[in-house]
Amino acid sequence: MTSEENIPEESNIPAPDVQVFHAMFDENKEVMLLIDPVSGEIIDANQAAMEFYGYAKVKLCSMSINEINTMSPEQIKMERQRALHEERNYFIFPHRLSNGEERIVEVYSSPIFLYGKQLLFSTIHDITNHKPLEKVMWVRPQ
Repeated sequence: MTSEENIPEESNIPAPDVQVFHAMFDENKEVMLLIDPVSGEIIDANQAAMEFYGYAKVKLCSMSINEINTMSPEQIKMERQRALHEERNYFIFPHRLSNGEERIVEVYSSPIFLYGKQLLFSTIHDITNHKPLEKVMWVRPQ
C-alpha cells in the first residue's frame, strides 16, 4: 500500500501529507510497521522491516503481529489496546524472525489515522545485544 495509486481516497489525510508520510515511512532505515489495533493485522511494513524480519512485503503484510510477537495473543491484544488508547507507547517484546530466531525488541507505538481508520504506527529497535550490556553498565564496583 505504499505507492500513490494504492492509497485509498478515503484516507482523510490530504494527498500531499500521505505522500510525505510514505516518503518518511518507506525510506526510513528504522523498522516500521502499521498495525490494525483490533485484529493485529500488519497493514504495511517498510523496507527495513522486511530486512529485519526476513519476509517479503507481500508475506509480511499478510501476517498478524501475533505471528511475530511470541507473547500470548491475549497479552498482545491488551498491549495493542493500551497503545491505541495512548495509555502506553513503549513496550519490550520478544519477536520471532522468519528464520525462527527470537530477538528482544523495544517498540514505540502510537495511534495514527490513515486509510480511513485508526492504526498503530510502530517503530521497532532490536535490543537483544543491548540487554547484557545494560546489566554490565549497572554493576558498580564495591
